[in-house]
Amino acid sequence: MLSLLALVSLQSALAADLGYDQALEAALRNNPSLQIAGTTVERADGALLVASAVFDTTLTGSASSSSTVTQSPQLQNVNIDDRSSSFSTSVAHFFPTGTTGTVSWLNSQSTTMYTADSAEALDQLREFGLINEDIRYQSSLVASLRQSLLDGFRMSANLQGVRTATRARDQAEAARLQVRQEVLSATARAYWELWYQRRRVAITEQSLEVAQEEQRIVRLKVEQGTLAPVEQTRVDATVIQAESALLTAQAGARTASDALQVLIGQTPGGDDVNLTTNPVEPRDLSIEASAVVESALANNPELQSLRLASSNSELDMIDARHRRLPDLDVNGTFGLIGLDQAPGSDTDTGLGSAAGNMMSGDARTWSVGADLSMPLGNRADRGAIDQAKADLRRARLDLEARERTLSQEVRTQVDALGTAWKQVELAQANRRFAEATLSAERALADAGRSVQKNVLEAIKNVDDARLNVEKAKADYLVAIIELERLKGSL
Repeated sequence: MLSLLALVSLQSALAADLGYDQALEAALRNNPSLQIAGTTVERADGALLVASAVFDTTLTGSASSSSTVTQSPQLQNVNIDDRSSSFSTSVAHFFPTGTTGTVSWLNSQSTTMYTADSAEALDQLREFGLINEDIRYQSSLVASLRQSLLDGFRMSANLQGVRTATRARDQAEAARLQVRQEVLSATARAYWELWYQRRRVAITEQSLEVAQEEQRIVRLKVEQGTLAPVEQTRVDATVIQAESALLTAQAGARTASDALQVLIGQTPGGDDVNLTTNPVEPRDLSIEASAVVESALANNPELQSLRLASSNSELDMIDARHRRLPDLDVNGTFGLIGLDQAPGSDTDTGLGSAAGNMMSGDARTWSVGADLSMPLGNRADRGAIDQAKADLRRARLDLEARERTLSQEVRTQVDALGTAWKQVELAQANRRFAEATLSAERALADAGRSVQKNVLEAIKNVDDARLNVEKAKADYLVAIIELERLKGSL
């Protein structure tokens, strides 16, 4: 069976190394919250593509064939079969200027056939010259143009859908950057929290070893009669307290490890990680609060999103005012028409001939018109303006309020960072004092001038002081991380 030391060594060998930068990179690759924010950006890209589709050129085509059989009202027992076929194609495009252009090409063929069941009826058809097919061909090329003069005339108004989708995409990107800052901040906090918890475990293990050694020494002195038995009870309680503290520290380290693994996209409770990065030595940064506030106001992703929302609301307000105008469109068409007819067995006619006749320009068509539409009262557009005004005011108020609160948060965090540095200095001074006190108490106890209780208290004070130093270092790092998150520079 493996010894406990061998098991600990094996676990350390199996633990994966994880540096601070590696943890941040893993969080950016695997964190679910950041991946969800990325899908939001992808969806916004799709919405932008959909909004741009209104300016796509549209190609349409159609073909049809029909036949209608009726009886002639003048000729008895004579059936009239009207057959027709056609095919057409058109290209249409809507421009941001509010202009719609269309070019259409239409080709059609119509045939009239007369049939009879008797010889007398056929003779009548011959008398009227209706015995053969009567084929007619027509080809036309028509261009049309429609232009908005009031509502829909402004290019920015026609681009509103695209602009809205673009701004939504920008806001989604700003939200993704905000989530990125939060993920990096949470991962950095979790990394240094795990580092602290493991330092806590190491210190409590050393404390337990010291307490057990002190227990051994006290037991010997009690057996020799140089210490009262009550000191044995006191040191036994100290050992139990150290064991309890170690269990608490180990549970805290496991919790911190699980939290870090979740943030970097791993399964909690899986393979342990070995932290390979130690924190920098704390120092006084002497940060100028006004400069940090200026940087935060310029780069904070949340403020960027709010500024986009305010700008969007302002443009929506302009578009809403434009929509109050009546719909006034002018339209015009011009086209060339080609005709041809095939009586009897004439083989020189057809759609090709009709198209050739069309290019001669002898047959043509044109039209000019205007359409006006104006709702009386116009309550829908006036209501839309009221909504746009409210949205704009709210967006501006949200931006102003967040700028003020962010400035306050940054200033508070600058002070917190300065305080964290002083706490590091204080914790280090307290540790030196506690270590000096322990040395003095041990010397006095060896000389018989101090009781064991004072030594145990001095040992506890040293352990607490060492923990406070590590906690102060972790708090110092967390204060820097929080300040960088507010600045949007993680």
